[in-house]
Amino acid sequence: MRKDRPILFEATATILMVLVCTPFVAALTDFLDSEGCREAGCFGEMAFYTALTTVIVFVVRRVIPGFEELVFFARDEHGNLQLVAPSPVPPKQVEAIPRPRLYQRLPKGETGTVLHLTASGHFVTVTLSTGEYKIRMRFTDAVNEMDMIEGYCTHRSHWVARAAVAGHGRVDGKPVLILENGMEVPVSRTYRPEMEAAGLIPHQA
Repeated sequence: MRKDRPILFEATATILMVLVCTPFVAALTDFLDSEGCREAGCFGEMAFYTALTTVIVFVVRRVIPGFEELVFFARDEHGNLQLVAPSPVPPKQVEAIPRPRLYQRLPKGETGTVLHLTASGHFVTVTLSTGEYKIRMRFTDAVNEMDMIEGYCTHRSHWVARAAVAGHGRVDGKPVLILENGMEVPVSRTYRPEMEAAGLIPHQA
C-alpha cells in the first residue's frame, strides 16, 4: 500500500500515531504535572500536535528524497527501510605529492628534499636536506630522474636544485653557488652563461 498509495499510507500512519501517541503523551503529562491533562480541549490539542508532527515528517520525506537513508535509515534488498547506525565520516584522502623518479633509488620512507647531485666515478652522491646517499649509477641518468624538479647542471659533475640555491660567491676567483646547507658548488665556464641567464650569478663585466 505504501508504494501504490503513498497518500493513503501516510494518512493511515498519521491516524495511528494520533491514536497511539496521544494517550501516551497525556499520561506522561499527567504524571509530570499535578494538574495533568484531564480536559477534552487539552487532549484534543495534544492530538493536533501529534498529527502535525507526523505530517511534517512525511512532508520532509517528500521534499528531500532519500532523507531516511541520509539520516537514520537504509533500504534492504526488498526496498524496506531499516534503522541503521550513522556511517562514520571517512578521513579525508590526501593526495600523494608526485616526486622525482630518483627517490625510488633512495631508502624507503626518505622524505628529504634533494639539493645537489655530484658524480664520483661510477657513483652519484645525492645530497638531501636530511643527509647524503651514494648510488651506483650514471650522473646523466640521475639528472634525468630529477626531471620534475627545476635545476641546473653547474659543472659536468654537479647538478643543483633551483630552490636549494641561497646565494653565490667566489672561491679562488672562480664563481660558486652557495646552497641552503652551506655547500659551495662550482660553476664551470661552460655552464656559466646558463647560470647568468637564470639570475643565479651576476653577468661578467
